[in-house]
Amino acid sequence: MMLLTAFFTSDGIFEIQFLTDSQTEFDRLANQIGPFLAVESMAYFEAYAHVLAGMKGISSDDFPMAKYIVR
Repeated sequence: MMLLTAFFTSDGIFEIQFLTDSQTEFDRLANQIGPFLAVESMAYFEAYAHVLAGMKGISSDDFPMAKYIVR
């Protein structure tokens, strides 16, 4: 299982990173399979565009669901 951490940077960018053990697993898989490509449907994005826009204005210090999503 790969574990991630996510946070807002000081300039407001939402950043997601692999944790150390997960990064090792990701590197192993990437060496076996090759590069990964993230793909997102525009239909999905359009449905959640207002949510994503709202998330941009939330500080990482008071992110409402940080306990469930970030930590």
